[in-house]
Amino acid sequence: MLPASQDGQPKIEHHGLASDIHLTCTVCSASVVLPTSRKVSPQNKTHEVNILQALGEQNAGLAPAKVEKFMTTLGVNYTLYRSTISNLHKAVGKEIVAMAKESCANAVTMEALATKENGDFRDGVVQLHAAGALPPPGD
Repeated sequence: MLPASQDGQPKIEHHGLASDIHLTCTVCSASVVLPTSRKVSPQNKTHEVNILQALGEQNAGLAPAKVEKFMTTLGVNYTLYRSTISNLHKAVGKEIVAMAKESCANAVTMEALATKENGDFRDGVVQLHAAGALPPPGD
């Protein structure tokens, strides 16, 4: 296999941090595309590495412009349109919010069960007692 371009260099399509490298066989002229990251969206357009980048940006509190400058400093060929990264941020953000809501709901359920098991639940009301405060009613 040799590069698909005439000048001997591989034809490379950049998709943010991912790339597709196009090669052509010099014997049979068969073509193959080698992706550097798998595609994970339902339409098979979004590369996993770009989703991870958006997650990392949000986790580190970095704006896309700072990431772009960082990548340039490293010499990484990086092109990701602002609308694309914005859409990735929204998608990642929705997942983070959904996971946080689910985690909170699970924590509330576990706390309610633990409270009920420990006898601090009377007449459908959780009885809150701070250490050193007044004794519980009826004691």
